[in-house]
Amino acid sequence: MMALQPKWDIIGGSAIAKNIGLFFAIALVLHYISIISAAARQCKKSASYFLLLRSPCTIFALIWVQWQHIAASTILFTYFITTKSMKQYLKLFGVLFVAALVATACSNDDEQPATYEIRANDGRTITITSAVEQYATEESFVKMLRGAELVLPTRSSSDVTTVRDTVYGYDEEPYLLNDVWQQVSLGNWCTRYGLDASKKYLLNYKRITKYIPCTYSERIIEGSYLPTDLLMGYCNGSVGFMLSDENAGGKYEGYTMIAVFGYDIDGNVVDTHYPCEPEDLRWKYFVIDTSGIN
Repeated sequence: MMALQPKWDIIGGSAIAKNIGLFFAIALVLHYISIISAAARQCKKSASYFLLLRSPCTIFALIWVQWQHIAASTILFTYFITTKSMKQYLKLFGVLFVAALVATACSNDDEQPATYEIRANDGRTITITSAVEQYATEESFVKMLRGAELVLPTRSSSDVTTVRDTVYGYDEEPYLLNDVWQQVSLGNWCTRYGLDASKKYLLNYKRITKYIPCTYSERIIEGSYLPTDLLMGYCNGSVGFMLSDENAGGKYEGYTMIAVFGYDIDGNVVDTHYPCEPEDLRWKYFVIDTSGIN
């Protein structure tokens, strides 16, 4: 009596059939892994780390979308594992699956996106950096500000006799200079500004505008500031501001930049400015009477 053979032995070419089965088994593993990897990357891009708990739902959604591919590959895989010859590949299948998971996990760590989004407690969705900048001292923070400040063309001063004056605060609504918030960690110096050194904060910069009043026969030039002055922002690499070139409607426009710690890493609104709040800015300037100048 002829012994029963596995189906692929009856149709011939058992070695080829085994290799085809192994190929589809490996393809199935890689298919599942690609879905899980895509879900993990999407979670990192669209949410903060505490929102990664949603990833099982994301994975389920991705699997549901690709159910046609998974159904077909599952049927094919089930067919092969029911044959005696294919059972010897089950251990190899398991090893491949585990190895692929480990490789994907390592790849996801290496491919951490430069930015991701969080939902702040004020309802805004903001983009923040993944990297955390360290500013252990106030000096290091100020040094960074001098390299990140608003830079405008320099103006020459005049030797004409001047009158000194000062205005305070701001006129136009301050606006953010960057679309991406920088994640920062600060030293104990930040407690002087009401911040907590144990927390991470999200840093951005604001352009501040102030109208400096004058008559049409007057010209305004900027006053000078000490590097330690905490009532003025930064411009052109130092403490100070820049003026517009033209007298527009009896005023010059002054510009400076200040830093703002808008949120902590948990999305709580902080809205603390550095070196001072916009309404506390002190704009020192000199008034030159040009009526007698030819």
